[in-house]
Amino acid sequence: LRPSAINSQGADFMMSWSADTYTDPSYMAKSLPTENSAVVAAVISLSQQNMADFKIQWYLDDKKQDSGLDEFSFKVSKKAGEQHSLKAIVKNSAGQEVAALTKSIKIVSPELILYLATSKKALLDKAELYRSSKTTLLAQPFFFSVVSPAELSFKWQSDNQEPIKRTGDDYPNTLIIEAQDYSKAFVTKLNIEAANNGQEAATQINLNFNL
Repeated sequence: LRPSAINSQGADFMMSWSADTYTDPSYMAKSLPTENSAVVAAVISLSQQNMADFKIQWYLDDKKQDSGLDEFSFKVSKKAGEQHSLKAIVKNSAGQEVAALTKSIKIVSPELILYLATSKKALLDKAELYRSSKTTLLAQPFFFSVVSPAELSFKWQSDNQEPIKRTGDDYPNTLIIEAQDYSKAFVTKLNIEAANNGQEAATQINLNFNL
């Protein structure tokens, strides 16, 4: 997951922006935009001048927008890896330009990070499970255009003949594994997918059942 700078600053004015994509409440970095998500940008005065005294001309990808307000919103039309350019020209009541603010907003893909629910420790490629343990895996989505994980369709699939029992149906982004239910030790690759309205992400992990 990548944090991003949010501000473009000039003289007494600063431009900030935010995206409406989902992140876990504990995620302290910036929520990043994905294709078809919404972005809201704003110009603020660092000295707390009244923004009603200024006119803002916005440009999206060098195209003039019909807006004189200090806030501007748009829907992302670029794909992951591309970027939108945003510019705001600030003029005072006399029509004089007092600031020119620019920002490049990179578009990312939705992500899916797998955690141990008990510790919130991210699992990179493998996990050890033991007969005496009950393990809850949490597939945490980032940057989908949703309000909560409940809006996503999750698919958990094991490549081993030994079934992985899903007991977390009330929470589709969780998998509760009762290791004592298995009769032998085995290694399986677990694939997890999440999707909503054309947006999708996937991750996988090797589970080593040490019984």
